[in-house]
Amino acid sequence: MMKCFEKLVRDFITSSLPASMDPLQFAYRHNRSTDDAIAHLLHTTLTHLDKGRANYVKMLFVDYSSAFNTIIPSLLTTKLEDLGLHTSLCDWISNFLTDRPQSVWVGNCASSTLTLSTGAPQGCVLSPLLYSLYTYDCTATSSSTIIVKFADNTVVMGLISDNDERAYLEEIKHLENWCQENNLLLNVSKTKELIVDSSKKQDLSWSRHTNSLAKKARQRLYHLRHLRDFRLPSKVLWNFYTCTIESILTGNITVWFGNSTKQDRQALQRVVRSADHITHTKLPDLQTIYYKRCQTKASRIVKDPTHPNNRIFSLLSCSKQSIRNSWASCGGQHRRTSEEDLLLDFNSSTVKNLSSMVLHASMTTLMHMSTHLWRAMDAKAELVACMLPHKAGESNLFIREDKDLALGAMVQSCSPTQVIHALLAGGLRKDHLTNTSTNVC
Repeated sequence: MMKCFEKLVRDFITSSLPASMDPLQFAYRHNRSTDDAIAHLLHTTLTHLDKGRANYVKMLFVDYSSAFNTIIPSLLTTKLEDLGLHTSLCDWISNFLTDRPQSVWVGNCASSTLTLSTGAPQGCVLSPLLYSLYTYDCTATSSSTIIVKFADNTVVMGLISDNDERAYLEEIKHLENWCQENNLLLNVSKTKELIVDSSKKQDLSWSRHTNSLAKKARQRLYHLRHLRDFRLPSKVLWNFYTCTIESILTGNITVWFGNSTKQDRQALQRVVRSADHITHTKLPDLQTIYYKRCQTKASRIVKDPTHPNNRIFSLLSCSKQSIRNSWASCGGQHRRTSEEDLLLDFNSSTVKNLSSMVLHASMTTLMHMSTHLWRAMDAKAELVACMLPHKAGESNLFIREDKDLALGAMVQSCSPTQVIHALLAGGLRKDHLTNTSTNVC
């Protein structure tokens, strides 16, 4: 009964909070999740690294000691009133957190009762939300630092240029002072710092993560086989797979799947194929799940102007004349639409100018456009060929793999004569011929 009442109070508090409150707190907010928090960190990091080779990023992953147990009700009440919550609700929360009797039972023996007036009860529905409101005023003080939070998980990020770390160090000092003022204790032994520097050799792949996921998922296939041996209905097997295996393989998939290697994706997909064989049911492949979730998430972010990642999405500027010119370049004989022409021009320029997560998405888009539009890509084959072969010398393995896939899709989809002409016009050399499809052509 009490938990149901707490859920009602939680929902009421959430609906009463201002939309502009602490945009980088991703917990207990509409249209926010751990995916959004991680994506924001990654995008900010890669964007800063792309601005200059001398740039690097420092991230401090902060851990607090017994964070929920350190909340001071009187201080929390003051902050809730500052957020505009009604006085009677603030008084109820203060009463809820103070003078709480507590004892421990071991068998038939009970300890003496201890009355607590600090902290929020563990396992309480309201506790995580109250903690996030308690820390809402812990924000960055410099334009070159950001603080990203998900409940009690906090990351201090410093965007370092010209080896100037003063703002980052001052931010950490400010956080230390804020913790003292708010009765929070930093757990130094569990607080870790990560340095991301593109000028140094670092293993920034997702292979360790995907290997861990594949191992966990394979272990659960054992239980799925046992359920099959008990001759349970296919629907029960499918539900078990969805809850215990697919949930592992697709956790935060919008963040890491697009930047994983071909080998890592194949290893994960083998788990899905094994489950296919066990359940005798056609299960959705990970690529399809990834695309659908990306589309859904992007659509929700675009519709939410208060979302921190909303600014990443912007409409491509174009005029009617540019659309007519783009359409005229097709000779009026292709199935490609003017919107697809504009998207192709944008992605081709992106491939030429960037070397980041955006580049990966652009080359993947070029690959899918070649596969889908088939001969309609002939008119743009030379444009694509001028961009892709020169990425063969990239030090980033993911970019080289994307280049091979996009170039191979163009070779397979466009007219052979047009492809050869485009590759020669694009300055193709022998050291660019890393793709099997290109060699065959």
